[in-house]
Amino acid sequence: MRGKKYDVFISYRRDGGDNLAQLLYDRLTQRGYRVFLDIESLRGGRFNKAILDTMDGCRDVIAVLPPEGLKRCADPEDWVLLELSHALKQKKNLVPVLMRGFQWPRPMPRGLEGLETYNGVADNKDYFDAVVDRLVTLLQSRPVRKIRRRTAAACLILAAALCLGIWFRFLAKPTVRESQTEPNIQTASEPAETRTAEREAGETAETEAGEIAETEARTGASRTIVALDGGSGHTVALYSDGTVNAVGDNRYGQCSLSDWTDVVQISTMQDFTVGLRSDGTVVAVGDNREGQCEVSDWTDIVMVSAGRYHTVGLRSDGTVVTAGSNSFGQCGVDGWTDMVAVAAAYSNTMGLRSDGTVVICGSFYGKGVTRTVSGWQDIQAICASDSHFLGLRENGSVAAVGNNSSGQCGIETWRDAVDIDGGAGFTVGLFVDGRVVVEGINDQKQTDACAWRDMALIGCGIEHIVGMKTDGTLVSVGDNSYGERDLEALLP
Repeated sequence: MRGKKYDVFISYRRDGGDNLAQLLYDRLTQRGYRVFLDIESLRGGRFNKAILDTMDGCRDVIAVLPPEGLKRCADPEDWVLLELSHALKQKKNLVPVLMRGFQWPRPMPRGLEGLETYNGVADNKDYFDAVVDRLVTLLQSRPVRKIRRRTAAACLILAAALCLGIWFRFLAKPTVRESQTEPNIQTASEPAETRTAEREAGETAETEAGEIAETEARTGASRTIVALDGGSGHTVALYSDGTVNAVGDNRYGQCSLSDWTDVVQISTMQDFTVGLRSDGTVVAVGDNREGQCEVSDWTDIVMVSAGRYHTVGLRSDGTVVTAGSNSFGQCGVDGWTDMVAVAAAYSNTMGLRSDGTVVICGSFYGKGVTRTVSGWQDIQAICASDSHFLGLRENGSVAAVGNNSSGQCGIETWRDAVDIDGGAGFTVGLFVDGRVVVEGINDQKQTDACAWRDMALIGCGIEHIVGMKTDGTLVSVGDNSYGERDLEALLP
């Protein structure tokens, strides 16, 4: 357990809490969090005090509490007591997860006084994805692993969470002032007669390429969008039930995803789409002119990234595999180890090491040259665009290197970013307060996304940007030549 950095520590009791603890570990890991779950000792025998050293390095501690989960805490050697009392003493961000039937004991066990005052969530098997959504909002850590080329931004669908028996002291979200110049919007759920009346009143319901087009998702649905990504002419959505859908250009079959199931991550950049399944296998469809979709034999994969004509996969042991074109040396990753994230670009591949440094191979430093990016440290997530490269630091600042002809690397003043992405000549950032900032080329009015507020997810194509608000509304700006912004079809 030493030598590896974790952000989230899961404390649980073997009798009654192990299944939920494992499920939470799987879901949070899929979303990019570095999670510690002690399973080697099976929670039995003599307490291993090294576990507390691991907890000291974590910002968040999740306490899984089954019925009578604190009853044994009267024993001063009880595992759960030792873990949770240590978390309280160290002032960790504690998040209780209350299983059905759990009740807070009165009085509280000695050493756990005050635990019951922490914000928590109630487990609900029928709405488990929404439980995880709410849990993520209570964590102070940021995800590390990238969904395609960016951070796995937390999906904040509070409307679904209202269906749960959530237990927490509600903290009011600060009001974000909307732009005074926000264009008229079209909502997919509005009846036709309402839209007709608006048009008669002079309110435009249609949008041209470059204007902000919004479609309203159904609130309260248990199936929600958890990731968005874009290619050269299509947009892909991943849902909480592991299914995938896409709109836009399908000339190569890159949108033929109806049979995909158990998918936990998606990636696309050009004219093919890649998906990572929960069992560590990979599926790909679309343009295969360079063999970039020949990934069916990959196993033990924890992350994938699609470039222009090559695909990159990260194995659980920190090594990297590739498929497709190697014309610029972008597949020269045979010696890579200790990687925690990968990102594919047009003719390059990025790798994030566990020590927070970044390496690039391909055309950037010269054909076939692999080199560590100078000056980059404490990087927690990476993004590879067409010809510029981004790194998100743990403190929310962003580093950039590469082509800056349109000012796409002019992001040195960014702070409190939680997600980054980029397209052809532009960079997009999602910030902790839900706003979006775009730097770079504006030939397709990409910078109109700067008016977005209350955002939960962002994704970039080559010339378009898509996003989802915290209420489930889908928004887009940029090119729409192939219908890649016709987002109504992506509604859950």
